[in-house]
Amino acid sequence: MLLITVDNSFDGILFQENGKIYSKKRQNKQEGIGILSMKKLCEKHGGASHFEVVGNRFQASFILKSEVED
Repeated sequence: MLLITVDNSFDGILFQENGKIYSKKRQNKQEGIGILSMKKLCEKHGGASHFEVVGNRFQASFILKSEVED
């Protein structure tokens, strides 16, 4: 398993709708390319993604399964 965690400071205002996360700079209610790309990568490889806000810090965590061939 591979765990990747990224912390990013921000203004503390986060919008969520229908399972999507976007900041106030995205008025079109579309997720940023980074979050969307990592979510799809996790899904493709049987992993998971988790997002959390702690004060003015946004934390994104991604777990990927290691693909080991015999």
